[in-house]
Amino acid sequence: MDNFDASELVKNGQKDGQVTAPFTDEQVRSLNAYQKSQYVHPYTCVCGNHIPLIATKDGWVCKKCAYKQNWAHDFTADWSWKVMEMQ
Repeated sequence: MDNFDASELVKNGQKDGQVTAPFTDEQVRSLNAYQKSQYVHPYTCVCGNHIPLIATKDGWVCKKCAYKQNWAHDFTADWSWKVMEMQ
């Protein structure tokens, strides 16, 4: 990895393995269902309170502060995370 170039991971402003806002309605449904699953660790706010984020079309939001996040791992946005519940 001596010659690793991180720019290779970015395509159209998006890193491999990530989706960026605006999220589709279906992605919002998958992301919020992911947040409620007892089998995975949810996306949480960086404010230090481990508050689960809420997915909206415009990205993640924290209900306690002004924190926003515009990306998610692709597997959390397309329901493929559900296989973790079956293991």
